[in-house]
Amino acid sequence: MSESRKVKATKEMISYMLEKGDHSENFDGLKQRFDLDLSAKGKGSAIMWVADLLICIWIGVNNVSLMLSKEEVHSYKYLIDLI
Repeated sequence: MSESRKVKATKEMISYMLEKGDHSENFDGLKQRFDLDLSAKGKGSAIMWVADLLICIWIGVNNVSLMLSKEEVHSYKYLIDLI
């Protein structure tokens, strides 16, 4: 995967997205809350990472979604608290 498909995140950003019901956020919300602009990344899969924790994401037309099952969300919530 090229570097252009990797997104450095913060613990707070991942925690925020894990808590949201649909586990996604639009570009404007990410830019306002976390000063992260993903609008130029282009549509498709990518990796979001913080410390040693990697999460697959989907970058859509106007939003970013975590590509996690319900069971994985619980695991990631636990792991993000350990960081």
